[in-house]
Amino acid sequence: MYGPEQWLKGRHLDDLRKALDEAHGETETFHFEGKTATLADVLDELRSYALMQHHKIVVVDQADEFLKKDGFRQAMERYAESPVDHGSLVLRSDTWNKGKLDKLIAKVGAVIKCEPLKPAQAKSWLVKRGPAEHGRAIDPGAAGLLVERIGTDLMTLDSELAK
Repeated sequence: MYGPEQWLKGRHLDDLRKALDEAHGETETFHFEGKTATLADVLDELRSYALMQHHKIVVVDQADEFLKKDGFRQAMERYAESPVDHGSLVLRSDTWNKGKLDKLIAKVGAVIKCEPLKPAQAKSWLVKRGPAEHGRAIDPGAAGLLVERIGTDLMTLDSELAK
């Protein structure tokens, strides 16, 4: 998952967790920061079997920084060619350098771009999200004003909508 829209990255991770819970039962999520994580930390967590749950999700935030380290991109390419069946690796980053890794990931998973919405899309998103998530409708005109005043960042919009 890459791009500047943090809310979408969080939502996609939640959707993945729900799908894996349905498929495998309980899952556990482990988070690593790309700037400080070692290759051994991430791969060991992926390859080790969990005691209580059937599936684990290993998230590496700032994945662009993680993959810049010497030999890490090549190691992740090798991993993507033969991933474990009891864990899912999620690489999240604001920026992403496309390459061989994308093609390998696409064969076994997905590469998801999380870009900000255009103002018209954000307005429509607010109108749909109000009743669905917060139990309240918002007038399209009010949604448009909200987008005009605070922008299209979904986390901020959702926070304002919840108020």
